[in-house]
Amino acid sequence: MKKVSDILYVPAPLSFIQIKRNVYEGVCPWCCNDLGKVKATTYGELVSKLFPITADHMGTCVNGYATEMKVTIK
Repeated sequence: MKKVSDILYVPAPLSFIQIKRNVYEGVCPWCCNDLGKVKATTYGELVSKLFPITADHMGTCVNGYATEMKVTIK
């Protein structure tokens, strides 16, 4: 289980940790792997940057078809 700053629900859940103002680390909600850092000033920009990273990761995620997320919001 990993604690994240928030989970945004778009076509798929996007979870992330806010590292500092306008810098976020994507986290896979199913396997808890870090997906890389992105800079964003709005949630729309954050979604547009995190969604492709998360979608690409899902092709290789070992828990990609799990029905229960392994992250919680802190």
